[in-house]
Amino acid sequence: MSPDKKQIIMQLTIKSLLTFILLLSTAGKLTSFTATSRALSELFYLPPDMASLFVIAIAVLEINMVILLWLKPLRILTVVPVLFLVITAYSQIRNLDCGCFGQLPVFSQFPLWGHYILLLGMFTGIFFISQEKSRKSSVGFVTIFFFLVAFLSLTLPKPAETGNNERAFTRVNFKDVQQALQSKDALLIDARSEMQYLYGTIGEAINIPPDINNLDSLSAQWNLKEQKLIIFCNGVHCDKAELLARRLSEADCKKIAIYPGGWDDWVENEMLINE
Repeated sequence: MSPDKKQIIMQLTIKSLLTFILLLSTAGKLTSFTATSRALSELFYLPPDMASLFVIAIAVLEINMVILLWLKPLRILTVVPVLFLVITAYSQIRNLDCGCFGQLPVFSQFPLWGHYILLLGMFTGIFFISQEKSRKSSVGFVTIFFFLVAFLSLTLPKPAETGNNERAFTRVNFKDVQQALQSKDALLIDARSEMQYLYGTIGEAINIPPDINNLDSLSAQWNLKEQKLIIFCNGVHCDKAELLARRLSEADCKKIAIYPGGWDDWVENEMLINE
């Protein structure tokens, strides 16, 4: 096979992968529109209406990118994955779940490091297809490698599930939390920051961030050692609930459960019920 033909096949492969990822990202945002809007509202301190427009603008940008990738790939498009990478890093610092695939099956479980690798693949991929055809194809191979590693991350166990010496906490779902609220037989603990807690929480949950200093006094105040506790934070990409659960376990609290879906799952399900 001639070098030119290999180059064309490589370009078509990378364009197809980029298209697949961008359209998946768009579908994830639009199918989880409310959750995505809320996350961006909290992340950038935006009013709800403006956050909704922001989500629509990102979706339109991604669709336009797909069109440009096939019609006229420009080097300047590499700015977009860089921008997404900055947003991902900022959301990690803020401990907010801004996963680009929303609540899509399988793809919503992307670990954070998988998101970073995926964005690196998007950057090198756009760089490759926007360069001169006479250039070497090594960047294309690097791009495909990044995408393979990123998608492989979906199959790997989460770090919290691999530790042999860590206590495995009970996991509960939306219906369990709903039932606990109705029967009032458990205390809900919101492990997010105070600002996020004040923005909205589940029922009459109390707020205890995992890095709080006066945990002992709060434990005595709420009698945490004797109560059934359900701890939550934002969602699947937030580890604050797990961190707080470990601290409470070390403080001799025995009845601890974690709601992995957290605030995002709660609001999503509540809206479905209301509709």
